[in-house]
Amino acid sequence: MTWIVQPLQRKAADGSPAGLWHLCANSDEGGGFVNGCDHDHPSAKEAQNCKEALIHLGGVTGFPYEEESDLRVLGVSRDAENGQALMLSLTRVPTDDELRAIHEALRRFRHVAPPEPESIGSTNTFNGA
Repeated sequence: MTWIVQPLQRKAADGSPAGLWHLCANSDEGGGFVNGCDHDHPSAKEAQNCKEALIHLGGVTGFPYEEESDLRVLGVSRDAENGQALMLSLTRVPTDDELRAIHEALRRFRHVAPPEPESIGSTNTFNGA
């Protein structure tokens, strides 16, 4: 099933654009149409950034809302040409402090093999500790 999540403008009683926006989700396979929140937004950009709508629609679509501050590991692999090189796929670019913490953790645990890809999921959160 595919979900299309986008800000949509409400229509006035006469069918013209009302200038009020909501973040909505619509499914192509019978999942229906879902409004993200109960309040209006003056712009599409504001509707798209509505935390209440993002949380609600995340639960409906199966893609839970996550704070951008969460740094998560999406994948781990070794370089084919250099078996010592570890490649991490992350949800965002780490800060300098997070990068130092990652390097320190890798230095301390360099003798431990990386987890198999199927054991890595969206629950792996690196908190810099």
